[in-house]
Amino acid sequence: MPPKVPIQLKFTIGGFNGECHEVEWKHGKLWYRRADGAYLWEPSVAVSPSEDEWAKFWRAMETAGVWQWQANYDAPICDGIQWSLKLKNLERQVRCEGSNAYPGSPGPDYSPTGEFAHFLNALRSLTSQLNPQNPGDKPAEKSLMRLPVTRKDKP
Repeated sequence: MPPKVPIQLKFTIGGFNGECHEVEWKHGKLWYRRADGAYLWEPSVAVSPSEDEWAKFWRAMETAGVWQWQANYDAPICDGIQWSLKLKNLERQVRCEGSNAYPGSPGPDYSPTGEFAHFLNALRSLTSQLNPQNPGDKPAEKSLMRLPVTRKDKP
């Protein structure tokens, strides 16, 4: 049975002249921050997922096959989207990264139903506390919910 919280969780994703997002588990909280295209980071915001939310996250990691991901995914494209993941619990760990390629997809896009999208959706669930009920509230801007499912979703 996986632990309730990770020993290490750090995920970053972003691209040249586009938004960057970072999620990191530290000091007993899940911290989220984003930067605009000029790499100006906004202040970090912390959330405390419940035990049920963590349990759902760990199940999603199994479904996404995260523990079997390769160390590196790379497509020969300049610029684009880069990402990295460090995830560790008492039982397993994975360290991987990619540039315009993803687990289950050679890139430059990934399937909205594939492994990488499943992983992103799990992170979105953990950070969903950042999304207010009122869409007009400012904190809605600080969320992985704003990440596109595929690069094709970008305007």
